[in-house]
Amino acid sequence: MTSSKFITAVIAAMIAVPVLAQDAPDATPDATAPVIEVPQRFSEADLNGDGSITEDEIRQARAARVAGIDADGDGFLTAEELIAHHQAEALTRIEAMVADQMQRQDMDGDGRLGAAEVMTAGHGRGGDRMMGMFARADANGDGAVTAEEFA
Repeated sequence: MTSSKFITAVIAAMIAVPVLAQDAPDATPDATAPVIEVPQRFSEADLNGDGSITEDEIRQARAARVAGIDADGDGFLTAEELIAHHQAEALTRIEAMVADQMQRQDMDGDGRLGAAEVMTAGHGRGGDRMMGMFARADANGDGAVTAEEFA
């Protein structure tokens, strides 16, 4: 392994330490604990923007991440605070996914998806890919797909 790959691996391992283990001398990292994702969090940890991360920057970034989750400011993360944090992150992802789906499938632009729009299965405005797949599966063209045709 080259030294640059080794250094990158060490930095990645340092960043990926579970958030809950921070500053707890007797804490053992838990495989189910949230981790900081390297590509997403690298720029957050590079506090001075020099393209590299020091141990001090990692500590500061982790402390800032915990502080951002610690709603009551007591320096500890409770289950309720973690649940609220993960729910907020999940909601953000869901909202983006739904916005994308609406943009792709709301063919008439009314902000609602009708059955015909849902049948496009997200393959672009006006795309009728789902019905095309049905037509290909309906080998005898009778408007119904049998178990034999489906297989």
